[in-house]
Amino acid sequence: MGVANFTPLFRISGFGPLGLPTDPGAYGNSVQIAALNSPPSSASAYAEAGSGGLRTITGSSSVRLAAASDGSGVRSISGTGGASNPAFVLRFLEGQSKERQVPLPASGEFLIGHLEGLDLVLPKDNTSRRHARLSILNGRVFVEDLGSAGGTCINGKRIGQKTELKEDDRLLIGSTILKLERKIDPAPGHKEESGRTTAPPASPRPDSQRRMTGQIEDVPLPDLLQLLSGTRKSGVLEIQSVQGTGRVHLRDGRVYFCAIEGSPDSHPRKAIFRLLRWTEGAFDLLPPVKDAVPAERELNDSIDSILMNGMCEMDEINRLDLGGLKPGSKIAADLSGDRRLRDLSPEELDVMQSVLRHPGPLENFLDLFPGTDLQALTGLVGLVKKGFVVAR
Repeated sequence: MGVANFTPLFRISGFGPLGLPTDPGAYGNSVQIAALNSPPSSASAYAEAGSGGLRTITGSSSVRLAAASDGSGVRSISGTGGASNPAFVLRFLEGQSKERQVPLPASGEFLIGHLEGLDLVLPKDNTSRRHARLSILNGRVFVEDLGSAGGTCINGKRIGQKTELKEDDRLLIGSTILKLERKIDPAPGHKEESGRTTAPPASPRPDSQRRMTGQIEDVPLPDLLQLLSGTRKSGVLEIQSVQGTGRVHLRDGRVYFCAIEGSPDSHPRKAIFRLLRWTEGAFDLLPPVKDAVPAERELNDSIDSILMNGMCEMDEINRLDLGGLKPGSKIAADLSGDRRLRDLSPEELDVMQSVLRHPGPLENFLDLFPGTDLQALTGLVGLVKKGFVVAR
């Protein structure tokens, strides 16, 4: 089909019937055009010049303008319906609004803070009036802090500039944890939230601080500790799980003590490493407890050191074939037959001596063993295989 058969679709003042210069490069990489058959609100579009021709996007329509090989103008026009940007939602991971979803616009800006009239109004706890701004463009979401006092964190790391927020990232604003998720089409008859959204007010508390609660299935403990560290939180993080109840004491974002109920003899570093291996349960950030820990028992490890070493230990333990060494099992030494202690390695001998001193529940043995849980379990695995230790 020749150019002479076309009905002009676009007009650019001074550029001819189709609005295309014979040398697009002479006018830069883009020229603005107006779609005559589009409503005024979407009349502007942009065409980019290049070796593959020109492309313009107007509203939801995509039209490709292919330049003639001789540079004399347009050779053909083809159009396809363009897909809208992927839609996202912010899901609350804790507190009274847990599981609530707030849809984000397909494009544009989304303001968050405690000022009435913003797109998402949060409780005042550690939240500034205009705290953060989300920008949605071409299916991507960016977040920037607006000079808030408490800062804005992504996955526990405080941001200092406009940063992309990716799917499943956790966003901490004040005391609110949000997760970016891709929007799922609602079931028939479901009425979706729209417009500005206000989170429920916090329950009154004597210390004027809203409690942060949730599930570690939604916010794994390593991520949660990073969030609390990045915002310099103080308090006692209590975790209740089928494995027990653990408490992590924080001061200005630093973990200075940890204990698990029923394990009073466990070193606080052992306790926090064990908690990192818990994968289910509920958490609750409680107010600080004054003078709860003797100074000599306080941890001096940085949060990065705790997480790095704790996660490395977890990976190594997960690789072990523990066999009958399960929570609740009882261990005992077996020196019957021709088993001789001199046949053991120095590491195995250290573990064997501890078994002889502390037979019984595995948890009690791990608490009292002078080394790490990884060292204890590695030694026990070898001793069980060699028949020096039995586990029931």
